[in-house]
Amino acid sequence: MKRMLSLLCAVLFTLSLAACGGGEEEPATLGQAIKQDFQAQGKADPDADLETLAQALLDNEALGFAPMVMPVEPGLLQGFGNTEIQGFSQGVMFGPAISTIPFLGYLFRLEEGTDQSAFLQTLERAADLQWNICTAADELVMDRQGDLVFFLMCPQSMEG
Repeated sequence: MKRMLSLLCAVLFTLSLAACGGGEEEPATLGQAIKQDFQAQGKADPDADLETLAQALLDNEALGFAPMVMPVEPGLLQGFGNTEIQGFSQGVMFGPAISTIPFLGYLFRLEEGTDQSAFLQTLERAADLQWNICTAADELVMDRQGDLVFFLMCPQSMEG
């Protein structure tokens, strides 16, 4: 009887683990969640207008701020100090309308012939997580899909 009860408990325990483990894992940080949104949106429409894509990323329910999106030109960009960011044909910056929130994102469509690895290295080297005097971001997240580059500096969560 004890063996039967032990076997039944083991089977139930195994089934409960399988039931809990079948779902999609939640991203650990805000940056990873926005990156997942970028990956999904980029796969769905790789030629999407960058302003439209940025607006879609800002629709993430974890963000609790009034968003803004604006086009950018190659050159000096907020968050990269004195390093000029070159090699993209189209770019947008996205984030909160209030600059005291440590959240700053960019989408870039690279020019044909741009060395993608070198472009990403430039972004990573030049990124300043404390670009804003009042605040500092906790994480830097980047990704690339074809000629489309995603860059984000943000807090790990938007909770207090």
